Amino acid sequence: MANNSIVGSLLSDLPERLNYYGVEEDFLTKKRARLFPSGTSKSTKEANLTSIFLSALAAIKPFREILLGILNTKAKKVSNKTAQLHVFTEIDSHAPDGKKSENGRPDGLIVLTTGKARTIEWAAFVEVKVNSELETNQIKRYLEIAKMHEVDLITISDQIVATPFQTPIAEKLNQRNVSLYHWSWIYIRTKAQQVVENARQIGCEEKFDPDQIYIIEEFIRYLDDPKIDVGHFDTMGKCWSGSVRELRQLPEGSKIGDEVVDCIATAWMHEEQDLCYQAYLKTKLKVYLLLTKAEKRNIEERKERIATSLSEKKCINFSLSVPLSSSVEDSLESSARKKVQVKVCFLSSSIHMLTVIPLNKGQKAVGQTSTFINQLESIGAGMEDELKISAVYKWKKKTTPASLKDLQHQKTHKLEYSTVKKDFGDQIERMEISQCVELGRGVFASPTKFIAKLETVVTNYISQIYSI
Repeated sequence: MANNSIVGSLLSDLPERLNYYGVEEDFLTKKRARLFPSGTSKSTKEANLTSIFLSALAAIKPFREILLGILNTKAKKVSNKTAQLHVFTEIDSHAPDGKKSENGRPDGLIVLTTGKARTIEWAAFVEVKVNSELETNQIKRYLEIAKMHEVDLITISDQIVATPFQTPIAEKLNQRNVSLYHWSWIYIRTKAQQVVENARQIGCEEKFDPDQIYIIEEFIRYLDDPKIDVGHFDTMGKCWSGSVRELRQLPEGSKIGDEVVDCIATAWMHEEQDLCYQAYLKTKLKVYLLLTKAEKRNIEERKERIATSLSEKKCINFSLSVPLSSSVEDSLESSARKKVQVKVCFLSSSIHMLTVIPLNKGQKAVGQTSTFINQLESIGAGMEDELKISAVYKWKKKTTPASLKDLQHQKTHKLEYSTVKKDFGDQIERMEISQCVELGRGVFASPTKFIAKLETVVTNYISQIYSI
């Protein structure tokens, strides 16, 4: 029996490595993913989307680099000058007698080669779901197939996770000697949009092939088609309304039922990720959810933290990392970022947001405040009545929050600033910009209205202050 290992072999050896015995057609030609697949029936929707996505991945260099480059050191070779990506779909496994295997195969295969000989450096099977969730037993089976060929496995569905290194499958999986990654459709759509936005940056047009950008823009339009219906997380689920009401009615200190916690926490983990993606699409800023190392490794750690917050305070706290300015470079590694702290309160049906802005120490408190107001005005900060500003001095002494409108009035009429307190000190350490928005009990408990309002509120807040 031939060696099953794919990595390290030549591309021409791929059919043999996949156990294609008794197959007359040229596998490398017939099974290659198509940018324009045939078939329009409902049954071919998943197959067509798989083929179109994989073809776009192979055709658009910056797209494959942004998706594959972070997975592992082998996949990172996708950026090499001689690297080529080969993508295949509808892979059927055959036994030596020519009969199709009952174990089946994932929906696609990605193969990365380098050099003139096309040596395979990295490969991954791809399992795709459209408008349905991943099946645990199926993924277990495909993990075993991936192990047999010593390749990775990538799953794609509407299900959202915190990072590509997590899986939405709750049951523990045997991932020994194989890496399992997951992309949601909204994650893929957002990364595609990042490629387009990067290409539009001033002075960077020459780095991007206009034909590739045209293809990826068409791919985005395809994903946005209502008939395709993938990507956006638009409902907190059927159990959301009842769980919110039950949580509100519980006396302080009472234990929250496991079903309520599971409903709220599961829905919230999807929404907080979708919120980051939607914020990017609307502001063009690469917004990231800040997680602990444990939460990044294990999705259950994040769920446990949410459950604890619900039990102790009946609220959910999370933080977003927002870049000071838009950049072609991936600002995930940049220190020039600020943190937006968000608290969602179930009892008051409100959303609280807070950002801390350090100030230049070259001025006194009056000058610092004037400069700060000028910065807000220069970026067109609105919501003058809603944005509240507090000055924080040494030893964490903080002034009473004042609206931006009040500070502007004080500046115009040369009145003493609310942020200046001589008994606190001569200089302000930092400014805190906060906003509280009450959704109302009905909107908060609505599975769809809650998401729409939350994303609007947080996105508007970020757009007001991101470039300070």
